[in-house]
Amino acid sequence: MDYNKVYRQQNQRACEDYIRNTHSNDSSTQMEEVRHFISHFVTQNDPEVDLLFIQFFPIELYGEFFYMSEGQTNIDRYQEKIILFFDVFTFIYRNPNLVTDSKAKCFILRFLKLIQTCDPITDYNLDTLITSISVCVSYDPNKVMFINENGMFNIYNYFKISGTTLVNEFGVMCHQIYNLDRTHFSSLIPAKLTKSVNQIMAVSTSDQKEFQGLMITVLGMLSRLKLLDDVEFDVTQLFDISISVFINSMHEVRDSLLLVHLQKYFAPFSIVHDIKLKSILLKNL
Repeated sequence: MDYNKVYRQQNQRACEDYIRNTHSNDSSTQMEEVRHFISHFVTQNDPEVDLLFIQFFPIELYGEFFYMSEGQTNIDRYQEKIILFFDVFTFIYRNPNLVTDSKAKCFILRFLKLIQTCDPITDYNLDTLITSISVCVSYDPNKVMFINENGMFNIYNYFKISGTTLVNEFGVMCHQIYNLDRTHFSSLIPAKLTKSVNQIMAVSTSDQKEFQGLMITVLGMLSRLKLLDDVEFDVTQLFDISISVFINSMHEVRDSLLLVHLQKYFAPFSIVHDIKLKSILLKNL
């Protein structure tokens, strides 16, 4: 038996079934066919197949994803469709084939909106989702979307990252996203950045180290891209939180070079803060 031929025939049949059944007017049929397609091709890497999935994705189902991400909850089989949406997003970005695709980008925005508006789910496979997010943001224009929508902050809250084994991986991904190339800084929206910084600051208490770390990462990006003047926030509050973070870090790693790194972050601030920073740090070195 020619197993390669059988394999190709099975793939061809799966694609034909998907194209035919996703045009059905029955929502259940559409959902089942999307699930079947994902299950059949999830371990395969075929750019043409991945493109077909996006091109023939059922319009009605995408429309329901859209309304859910905008806050509507009176959707039939609401919770089931939220899980299906995450399955779709994870499938699309399981590999880099669609990271630059304009239609696939629509699912990024839906994802970022949904985790701001929908009730959290607690039993989703976060490992595969986080891997797909990392693939998604390997393309800088996609990073911009995550930054503008405060994606990492919302991911942490929505999926309760603090209660999982993914805290370290989350931190690595934050650095990946906020290490945005300078050529894309003009796509960042100051009003959205202002909202993001203030959201993070509001929860950056002493027992929320992940949020504190995220805040410092965002601050570093703003400083590096010379965007601090475009973002409105309480400098004194941010300064005090940041000093607390760094002093705690110094108790673990006493590195006198830390002062140099801190000055780089706070150089745009007033001379008063600069003097205060040096005084506090020198007392703790």
